[in-house]
Amino acid sequence: MGSSKAKPVPTLARKLGITGEAVFTVVDGPPEVVDLLGDVGDAVWQRSLLAPLDVVLAFFSDSQRIAVKWPTLADAAMPAGVVWVAWQKHDADLTEATVRSAVRSAPRHADWVGGQVVNVGDRWLALRFVMPEDTRPVWRR
Repeated sequence: MGSSKAKPVPTLARKLGITGEAVFTVVDGPPEVVDLLGDVGDAVWQRSLLAPLDVVLAFFSDSQRIAVKWPTLADAAMPAGVVWVAWQKHDADLTEATVRSAVRSAPRHADWVGGQVVNVGDRWLALRFVMPEDTRPVWRR
């Protein structure tokens, strides 16, 4: 019988695309966000929304604030980054549908496409947004 080695469980950082030399930021993260992300390797945690960022992870507690903040988050991720919008799992007012609706109601960048949802620890969910593929420029850092 051969020995079987279990694959390591990917860190949240890796699931979010925070790998290699990615530049990322966290907006309004909970106190435990460092522990939630896990090992970020050589990625650079920038403490501002100065573009271009590869990954933006933003935490919210109401959909109106998402719509207001969205243009700033999307601008920071231009031209080819990803914005993850996180909300508490058991919040009756915030669901995947209300997050998508809040982004669509934003004054700019409302055409970004929502896709994958991931667990951010036990208390949060995050929805991934990217520019539409047909308008996304080729980008290399």
